[in-house]
Amino acid sequence: MKWLGCLAVGAMMALPTAAQAGWREAETPHFQIYSDGGETQLVDFAQRLEGLDALLHKATGFPASSDPTKVRVIMLQTMAMVQKASHQRNPNLAGFYTVNIEGPIAVSSYSKDSDYTTTPEITLFHEYAHHFMLEYFPASYPAWYIEGFAEIASTSEPAGGGRMSFGKAASHRGYSLTSSRWIPVQQLLDATYASSPEDSDFYGESWLLAHYLTFAPKRQGQLRKYLGALESGVPNPAAAKAAFGDLDQLNRDARIYLEQANFTYHAVPIALPARDTIKVSELSPGASDLMEESASLSDAMSKEEMAAYLANLKQKAARYPDDPYALQLLADAEYLAGDYAASGAAIDRLLALTPNSVPGRVRKAMVLLQEADTLNGSAREARIAQARRLIVAANQSAVNDPGPLVAYYRSFVVAGERPPRQAIEGLMQAVGTIPADPGPRMMLVNELVRDGRLAEAIAYLEPLAYDPHRGRGRNGALELMQSLKQRLAASANQAPARPAS
Repeated sequence: MKWLGCLAVGAMMALPTAAQAGWREAETPHFQIYSDGGETQLVDFAQRLEGLDALLHKATGFPASSDPTKVRVIMLQTMAMVQKASHQRNPNLAGFYTVNIEGPIAVSSYSKDSDYTTTPEITLFHEYAHHFMLEYFPASYPAWYIEGFAEIASTSEPAGGGRMSFGKAASHRGYSLTSSRWIPVQQLLDATYASSPEDSDFYGESWLLAHYLTFAPKRQGQLRKYLGALESGVPNPAAAKAAFGDLDQLNRDARIYLEQANFTYHAVPIALPARDTIKVSELSPGASDLMEESASLSDAMSKEEMAAYLANLKQKAARYPDDPYALQLLADAEYLAGDYAASGAAIDRLLALTPNSVPGRVRKAMVLLQEADTLNGSAREARIAQARRLIVAANQSAVNDPGPLVAYYRSFVVAGERPPRQAIEGLMQAVGTIPADPGPRMMLVNELVRDGRLAEAIAYLEPLAYDPHRGRGRNGALELMQSLKQRLAASANQAPARPAS
């Protein structure tokens, strides 16, 4: 499922504009970064991304994870290539973030071939802030704060002396913020992107309010109080009034803050990884040749787009019949296109080369489950049993990998059996590992609803319901959440009163 990146902005990356032969991977504690540019500039950029992660940990007070989910970052040569990979007709798109069962991936570029004020690095920083929020504090936050937090992070940049700036003005929002319809703060606090007026700047105002509440001396402590109240279950309007006081006054103060345009920021000391600790390696010829196809694989493609994508992918992958990377990508694409026989054939070739491949075993298991869904009786049971053996073997090789956990849960759905507790707990673990992937999250929500665990279902659903990336129009996740809240309230009202002691 693709979450297209919001347009955000900051300092340009100092990577070369001319591609060099072959792709490299730079691996750090939190990232796997792929580029066909120069190694020196790649390491520089890897340090800056790790600097952003360290900055966000300091800004939020959340300790670093000992085993973080690494974000794959593919750096294409131009913004035009990024836009092509996104399958969007948006000439101003500077990058995007997507997540699937293989984990989170961000696509950006190392040059800016557009006059638009958005630059690739700040789009990437913005999207990583979203990833960071879901990774470390996936609580229920209103849409304005989700975007406001990401916009504050998006303008971070090295400030010299081992420091990173935090809170620099989002100058890319300047024109839109001052020329668009103003959303009263009272309305913004409870708004979603879908509900905001189309001639307003939801992202700009979200940044402004978040920045004001974070940096204005007269408002110190109020944002933390507000977020704490929301986390404890206080409704948004009540939490806002208790934390901010008179909301009409907050609205006036925010407008004055914009008009004065005196935006404070901090230069925060952070520790960057030493250059020699960043592992740089050359990609295989197949992986290098197929990196653009890796960036553009998406379940958001139309049938026509998928057909064209597959035709190109098959032609290129055929050059590398023994390259595990090419075979895995081909199997994944064929599966996404619904050609399970072709997917199975590609994954069989992969497993013949690398029998212990975790993603290979998971993909083979998913193909077997699709086959089982078309069979009956003992043939169906045999396919499911074979799939589970592969899933268990994959899980034993990588106990924290979400792929086997989700596939294990799916095996019971296909079998028409009630998933056991172990499968549900595994699904919960998978959602915790890849919190931005809506697929496993909705599986878990539906399972919890079936089990009558409405409060837990609501908690897992809230990040989807308030996700600004879901666009305008109908928000099914928000509608479901509101329905579940009504059911939960009704069941509480129907509960018998406890006898007096």
